[in-house]
Amino acid sequence: MRWARAEIFRYIPGVVGVQMSGSQWARDVFPGLDQKIALLYLDNFDWDWNNKKFQHIFDQQKIEYHDKFGISLTNSNSQMEHLSQMIHLLPHMSENGIVICDDTLMLSDGTWTGKCGPTVVYLQAMGWKILEVESEPGSFSVMLGRNH
Repeated sequence: MRWARAEIFRYIPGVVGVQMSGSQWARDVFPGLDQKIALLYLDNFDWDWNNKKFQHIFDQQKIEYHDKFGISLTNSNSQMEHLSQMIHLLPHMSENGIVICDDTLMLSDGTWTGKCGPTVVYLQAMGWKILEVESEPGSFSVMLGRNH
């Protein structure tokens, strides 16, 4: 059975579901909440790893996103979406804030790639430090922080 995500949230007091892009929410909604972010977990807008075993599933997802939302699920669009979210939310990070970037890894030449490759470079340029890197088969992520 499929439930509309907004319907599920009616069972969780104090939680409101929204359906919009993360960057739109970060730009238009979050600033009005007047809150600081202690932990930001960036994990949306899937990354195409060209995994032959699961490619048919991702190809179907691409069609659904295009038909339902008018969104092209490309790796470049994934990186732009995550970077845009970070740019909009950076001013709202707490002094000791932490950002976790899922599906992100460093290549052997030192280049960051995956969903948040450009986001990692942006945060480093803004003075953030890499705190931890997880790089196991099927699980790639990086944690960054400032003032740690």
